[in-house]
Amino acid sequence: MKDVNLDITHRCTLLCAGCTRQDSAHTYVRRDMTYGELENICDYFKHIEFCGQVSDPIFHPKFIDFLKLTYERNVSVDVHSAATHKPISFYQNAFKANPNATWVFGIDGLPKDSHKYRINQDGQKLFDVMKMAKEEYNMKCIWQYIIFDYNEEDVMTAGAMAKELGVSFSIVESQRGKEEVEEKKFEPQCLNGKGYGHSTSGHLLPCCWSDYYKDQIPELIQDKFKLKNMKVNNIINSDEWKEFFKFENPRQYCKEYCSKKKNSSRTKIDF
Repeated sequence: MKDVNLDITHRCTLLCAGCTRQDSAHTYVRRDMTYGELENICDYFKHIEFCGQVSDPIFHPKFIDFLKLTYERNVSVDVHSAATHKPISFYQNAFKANPNATWVFGIDGLPKDSHKYRINQDGQKLFDVMKMAKEEYNMKCIWQYIIFDYNEEDVMTAGAMAKELGVSFSIVESQRGKEEVEEKKFEPQCLNGKGYGHSTSGHLLPCCWSDYYKDQIPELIQDKFKLKNMKVNNIINSDEWKEFFKFENPRQYCKEYCSKKKNSSRTKIDF
């Protein structure tokens, strides 16, 4: 069974240059996922990624309740977070709400430098939160490190810091801003393990990239397919979804994303 990447809110305090929030052409619905919609998700999926395309999950007003629900339902959870505008008490409550969750902290560079990409981030605070999560709550933690010009010389230092702390170290080699892209055969990643996505509009989508290209899939973003109106199993088994995955006439964005080298690669490194 596939997993799903959830955009559970529209809120974020960061101004990361590569985020679609900074693209004036991208419109997204300003709403929060409801508790009932998450229950719908938990009825079907065994693994959830709280990893927003336009948001940071910690800003959902009921995020602690969401974590409690996933714990009660025995649903595996990864929380991807880079924002830092929450009090320490929030993180303490979050770690208690689901002690089985894995937290992926986006700190791109040494903590003192991460704000150069993660604008408005307090990198040292997030590093201290990660340290607290590991040392005081024994949480499973991953330090995610996107490589940029300003931090590429610090990878080994950061990796050593992660090892000393006892957390995993995940390097993301981004190709953002690089014009040359090697073409390859069209190979839909959604047929080879890439999980489903979820839009702030409340729709389940074939992948998280689909949120940016909703104009190309009008049949999949009908109101009837919103999570509040239909069970996940019925959405996935609808005629419209089955037709999409035939790929007899792939959408343009599918060909763009899945006929080229991926624009980033992730490597977990043990130091």
